[in-house]
Amino acid sequence: MHILKATTSFLALAVSITACSTAASSTRSERARAGGTLVEAREEIQPLFERMLATANAHDVDGHLAAYVRDSTLVFVINDEIIRGWIELHERQRQWWQDGKSDAAYRVVGEPAYQMPALGVVVQTYLLSSHRTLADGAPSDGRIAVTDIWRKGPDGWRVVYAHESFGQR
Repeated sequence: MHILKATTSFLALAVSITACSTAASSTRSERARAGGTLVEAREEIQPLFERMLATANAHDVDGHLAAYVRDSTLVFVINDEIIRGWIELHERQRQWWQDGKSDAAYRVVGEPAYQMPALGVVVQTYLLSSHRTLADGAPSDGRIAVTDIWRKGPDGWRVVYAHESFGQR
């Protein structure tokens, strides 16, 4: 009788452990699909961010905007203006970079800050220094505070919302 009870208790415990293990594995795989941990998300976003900076310095609009979600849900706020949708942002970026003729140069100041408020969503905030020549030939140096919200979807991490604020130095 004691052996039967012990065997039944052991089987119940084994089933319970297996169920918990399966749930934990399921949660891990769901977390991986949705962006993983903040450390994993940063590792995946970092090369995209580096490419964004390189293409910004090359004034390559298509290359730069490749990191953004390519649809009408994109929201881009610059100072006090809201731009909605990838097509509108693409057109504005072409204007800002004068169809690739701009001499604007950007450099990251310090280290970006990252937060993960939910699985598959990362908030990245960073500062850029900028230097450009104005139309009258005068140099202009400034700072740009940037917040990007990245979301992981079927095509990987993409910026779905961005806010940039400019200041002169």
